[in-house]
Amino acid sequence: MLAFDRQGRAYFWSCPAGELAYLYQGTITDQQVKFRLTKQILRHGPGTRIQSMGYNPHNNRLYLVADDSVASLPISKLAGRGRLTSADVRWTRFASHREFEGLDFSEQGLPYLLSNHQPEILTGNNFDW
Repeated sequence: MLAFDRQGRAYFWSCPAGELAYLYQGTITDQQVKFRLTKQILRHGPGTRIQSMGYNPHNNRLYLVADDSVASLPISKLAGRGRLTSADVRWTRFASHREFEGLDFSEQGLPYLLSNHQPEILTGNNFDW
């Protein structure tokens, strides 16, 4: 459930209080694992069940994956004093009625979405998803 950006920073998310989505950023080295809660908390996370995260190196966005829903946000707004606005977050709701298990991207930004129950890997045809 971790996603890593180009600089090697790791990310994960949680929804411990219902709808609020908390975002964490950290580093993992041979000597230590260190994470911090970012100041960016989403009032509503995507979907009802946290599944995974993805990182797109093509557009430098982080993707929060839930069943039938994906939210993405710019990595640049998670560091330091960056502030997310509602315009920064992109929401994609699907009508597939399937569990999404994982999302990954090629170096060029082509998405690959893993679904469960009749497992498939779906390939996108848009590099700016």
